[in-house]
Amino acid sequence: MTTSCTDTDHPYYEELLKFDGESHAFFLDKPSKFKFVSLGEALDFASFGGMNYVAYRMNTKKLTHFIRNWMKSQRPKIDYERIPDSKIEGVYTIKEKKKTYNYRWNNFEKDGDVELPRTKYNVCPRNEEHKKLVRDLGGRIRCAHQTKKEIKPSFTDDYLDIDSFSGLIKKDYIEMPPEEPGGYIDDDKDNLGSSEEWEEYYAEKEKFDAEKAEEVSDICYAIIEEPKNMHLPLEIILDRLNCYSHIDMSVHPFSGFTLANYVKAWHNQNGKKKVWKHKGETNSYKEFSYFQPISSED
Repeated sequence: MTTSCTDTDHPYYEELLKFDGESHAFFLDKPSKFKFVSLGEALDFASFGGMNYVAYRMNTKKLTHFIRNWMKSQRPKIDYERIPDSKIEGVYTIKEKKKTYNYRWNNFEKDGDVELPRTKYNVCPRNEEHKKLVRDLGGRIRCAHQTKKEIKPSFTDDYLDIDSFSGLIKKDYIEMPPEEPGGYIDDDKDNLGSSEEWEEYYAEKEKFDAEKAEEVSDICYAIIEEPKNMHLPLEIILDRLNCYSHIDMSVHPFSGFTLANYVKAWHNQNGKKKVWKHKGETNSYKEFSYFQPISSED
């Protein structure tokens, strides 16, 4: 896609026009090409789009790999140290001391700095009627609304599942009272169940009615707001910026140069640079949840 910042004089621009394949494959086919462009340029060359969006034929995970391949292809500054030989005077062994990467994120800085897409809601995303709040040990503000229900333990299954709003593994309960045999009742007597099945049903029904219910409670714990010092993995950031849920596509309401600024902001976070989300981790927050892409053909 050609944007206002696209360097149409760059040799890659002419090559891409002749390239027989997806634009992002132009780089992945030969990763050494990444060395000669900033990340913003690589993303710009790899994109296409419409009236108000820029898109990539890569889902979040593939787009993360694309960015990682660009980073791995950049040349680091390496500092060496000389270690003298203990046996021979004047002889040294050269050892790598430090490797520093000064990434050229963007040749066009006019988009400026960006803030990472941290979860921030005005109300509970699960239910706006929830009002009680609590701050967890990580500094997140969470919904503390408590729901209570009664179950009969002998006729209830419990299971663990990852809750997309809280990011936690939570227990849920499904009560399964005895069902009448036959599945349904009509004029066909063959579908009414045998006498043995009905006897078993009535026996189970009697147990169900007699069993005392127990109360269980569930705290919503949906994330309302994340603290500004909380580290976000790159994959989560890209997922939150993606405006289009498609198996093989990512869509953003800004150019690849702005996306490069988001990657720069990710890298500038304090601490270890986390690339991938935790296994099984889910994400329900979208930075541009109401954005509607408009095609150039509309």
